Amino acid sequence: MSQARPVYIVAIGWLFVIIMMAITSTSFLSGGVTLFCYGILPLGLFLWIVGTPQRRRRAASRDTADEEPHQRD
Repeated sequence: MSQARPVYIVAIGWLFVIIMMAITSTSFLSGGVTLFCYGILPLGLFLWIVGTPQRRRRAASRDTADEEPHQRD
């Protein structure tokens, strides 16, 4: 059984495009704002959404491991 992994190539491509946009901006401030608003925030949201099923599976497996009896009384 294989686990699905998030596709990071989309994030890498998006980050490349945004870095190129930031480099070609007219000032350092506008480049920083472009990088943050078009790159860091949306990319963080994307990776958080893509990683949600994995976080749920890990939490569920931890919960089932905690519920197993460790000792007999």
